[in-house]
Amino acid sequence: MKRLLALTSLVLLVAILAACAPAPAPEPQVVEKVVKETVVVEVPAQPVKKTVVEFWTTDNEEDRVNTYEAIAGRFMAEAACDGIKLEGGQEVVSRVKAIVAAGIPVMGHLGLTPQSVSSLGGFRLQGKSAKQAKKIVDDARALEDAGAMAILLELVPDQVCELITERAKVPIISLGSGPNASGQLLIFHDMFGLYPKFTPKMAKKYGDADKVIGDGLKQYVAEVIGKVFPEPERYFGIKDEEYQELRRLVAAEE
Repeated sequence: MKRLLALTSLVLLVAILAACAPAPAPEPQVVEKVVKETVVVEVPAQPVKKTVVEFWTTDNEEDRVNTYEAIAGRFMAEAACDGIKLEGGQEVVSRVKAIVAAGIPVMGHLGLTPQSVSSLGGFRLQGKSAKQAKKIVDDARALEDAGAMAILLELVPDQVCELITERAKVPIISLGSGPNASGQLLIFHDMFGLYPKFTPKMAKKYGDADKVIGDGLKQYVAEVIGKVFPEPERYFGIKDEEYQELRRLVAAEE
């Protein structure tokens, strides 16, 4: 049984590859915090431990490449990752090439890219027009040519995902992009109802963890207030003679 990397928000990738993704990309000053908060869980697949590298620390592309490569190396060394995930298409090819050249596997991420969601007009379908879809197709080829080990397509039309999958020589993973891909990804929290106020269209709930947790907490509070919990089988004592001796020793000091 191998291990799967999770960064703050746990993501389950049911696919040829298994991976995870974190909460929104951290600012540079919290690299230390993100590395330390990286947690490892076990899954019964053959996963790739992966983290996200998204840092906009400089306008100089050469400096960006060096920054990405250095940060990716830190996660590989300190968080025991097998690779990193990088959002963007042709504009990040130089960074992908540099990171891959350093011996670090890279997963690409196209379509709805959360770190740049504001420039995309919010959380919405990407590639609805032929021109927009062509850019995603071209970006996928560029990432593959740059050495990406796999590509995540998030929230693009299923036909576009199928076309990219047909042309690709690396695994294409679908997140809300239809069934015709090498594998599927669902957010763990969406799968089990941990965000009850909003469930994305592409998410299917396989359980209601929010209700289970909420009901459990209510029952716990009620049992504590009602002196029902903890029951005798859930705590420990000492022999009566030892307790009496303890009281004698304490009383002797008063």
